[in-house]
Amino acid sequence: MSVQVSPALGEPSSPLPAPQADSSFDARWAAWIERGRQHDLAVKRKLRIALFAAVVALLIALVFGLASGAL
Repeated sequence: MSVQVSPALGEPSSPLPAPQADSSFDARWAAWIERGRQHDLAVKRKLRIALFAAVVALLIALVFGLASGAL
């Protein structure tokens, strides 16, 4: 009794063509990197402003607390 082996399913009958180079990839990649950099700078700026506001609020609370004798 002989067993016949069928070709594996999903194998292409001819090799797949090589993907075409995307000429605008470098420009899109650079734009994506720049948007990420701009976002990081904006987040850092907002955090710096929030930290400054928190320090000022803490100092004001401390001054008013000392002035009223609460501390």
